[in-house]
Amino acid sequence: MPRKAAAKSEVSVDRPRSWDDVDRLVHLMARAEAEMGAAKAQADERVRAINADLDVRLTPLAAHREAIQESIETFASAHRKDFGGDRSLALAHGRVGWRATPPAVRFLRPAEEIVAGLKERGLEMAVMTTERPSKDVLATFPENLLGKLGVRITQRDDFYVEFAEASISDAPLPPRRP
Repeated sequence: MPRKAAAKSEVSVDRPRSWDDVDRLVHLMARAEAEMGAAKAQADERVRAINADLDVRLTPLAAHREAIQESIETFASAHRKDFGGDRSLALAHGRVGWRATPPAVRFLRPAEEIVAGLKERGLEMAVMTTERPSKDVLATFPENLLGKLGVRITQRDDFYVEFAEASISDAPLPPRRP
């Protein structure tokens, strides 16, 4: 399947005519990357501040709500006869009651012992087994065998731009064209 063409950006950049032009573009790219990193760091800091403010606001409210629920549950437990055999009771502002949680399975022994016990009793249907091809091992097989198995190894060259170690602000700015 052919690769999709990358979406054209709205920003116009002059095509380089020399390696000096390419080097200037790499510098501009590094500066853009640095500015993006700074903007993300600022946004992350604002998000952290907002979350801290939210925690300050929510913590006492959550504690108050839990105290209220505990008080209601204590009262309801003491007046269970008022439920008349039902598991809940309707009130003017809501409903109170008890809900059964779904059954949960807990292991009281190590999983290996439980698996061995299941197999001894012929209950293999309760043992999970996952089988799938190992890509790491398949990568070592010869190509003709892989073809017969319906497997293909792919590899491609991806273009990259690597920025120099110099600080972005230390690098010279490209000359502006009129």
